[in-house]
Amino acid sequence: MKILEILGIPEWKTDDPFIDLPTALISPPFALLIAPITEETLFRGILITPLKEKVKLWPTCVLSIFFFALHHLFPFGVGAFIHILFWAPFPTVLFIWKKSIYPSIIMHITNNIFGYLIIPLIFLDFLILSRPAS
Repeated sequence: MKILEILGIPEWKTDDPFIDLPTALISPPFALLIAPITEETLFRGILITPLKEKVKLWPTCVLSIFFFALHHLFPFGVGAFIHILFWAPFPTVLFIWKKSIYPSIIMHITNNIFGYLIIPLIFLDFLILSRPAS
């Protein structure tokens, strides 16, 4: 991201993608299933549903999106926070439009499958070849 580079903000905070075996075994089910279900339930279902009755829908959705992005700030960094501020309105709109948590969960799971599995597999050769020799 050019804007983040200009501001001197790291795009994405991450550790070495070549991690130890226990982490490698635990991470996929967590990232692909547990996190999307938990996050959508918390930030869409539990946060929006009761608040939209007491506060207008628009501010409630903005609050949900902000807290969802903030939840990702410390593990992933400012770049991820900004990215998620732009991504999170989509599952939020799905949740409101369909009046169900399931479409936003499916969207979130699909996003994570691409982000954590498909795209890294596509670029695996690049990651291995560009890694400095030990």
